[in-house]
Amino acid sequence: MARSTLFVLALLSAAIAASANPLWEDEDVADTEQQMDEPDIDQGNEIDPDDVNLNAHNDELKLSGLLENPELFEGDIENVNASDLEGRNAINDPTRKWNKLIVPYVISHQYSSSSRQTILQGMQEYHKRTCIKFVAKTNERDYIFIRPGTGCSSSVGRQGGRQDVSLGNGCVIPGIVVHELMHALGFWHEQSRPDRDKYVSINWSNIPSRLRHNFMKFSHGEVDTLRLPYDIGSVMHYGAYDFAINRRQETVKSKVKSSSMGQRRGFSKLDVQKVNKLYRCNMGKRDFMDD
Repeated sequence: MARSTLFVLALLSAAIAASANPLWEDEDVADTEQQMDEPDIDQGNEIDPDDVNLNAHNDELKLSGLLENPELFEGDIENVNASDLEGRNAINDPTRKWNKLIVPYVISHQYSSSSRQTILQGMQEYHKRTCIKFVAKTNERDYIFIRPGTGCSSSVGRQGGRQDVSLGNGCVIPGIVVHELMHALGFWHEQSRPDRDKYVSINWSNIPSRLRHNFMKFSHGEVDTLRLPYDIGSVMHYGAYDFAINRRQETVKSKVKSSSMGQRRGFSKLDVQKVNKLYRCNMGKRDFMDD
């Protein structure tokens, strides 16, 4: 009888502990989402590229690892399989674009204030340079939920309902925030473009065979280049050592002179042009990269 009582007490204790520490993965737990007032975006400081030094080889390898989840397509893209991509490219499908240029968002309460500041910095870059506005969710059905999941990941384009953007350990730096939000807006990785072989070569022998699908190219019918040039300096471009077997040998080698391939500081000029062109932003003649 005593053992039975102890067992019941143990179960009750476990249940109480679980209720006191709700899992953020459970969408139905009220404590998982913290709606923030829209003015909070203005609390984020502007991104200073000098504050993010990512040129060193070791830093580039660290960033590569963050975006190399073998369970996700191209390392950080959710809700897509390599075998069923045709017709699913968000930037070729107007139903995957966000309505009225507005992206409602919720940020998990589990982030520290400094991490929240960095996330807001990333959103602020869109506000400064594009017509996209991230707005704190009220009663909208479609929205992004930014949470500290496993690694860095996002779906491509609007999915409908809640869609998660994961910014886990090591992912909360300005350029990765911009990168994952650009996925959410509807952009694939730059080196997936059909014209990529003019600008980079792929070292297939240094890529595990089970991960080579991450380096496939899309056809012109699957991806819209928006008639803009290939951008080796895009925040959406793979780095030189992504998915490498031997981390001292490149998997992606640039054919053009560039020191910015795989950078995660933030937008390139062409990144800004692409967002504005996809969403038909009327930004006038002002160069929003010179602010």
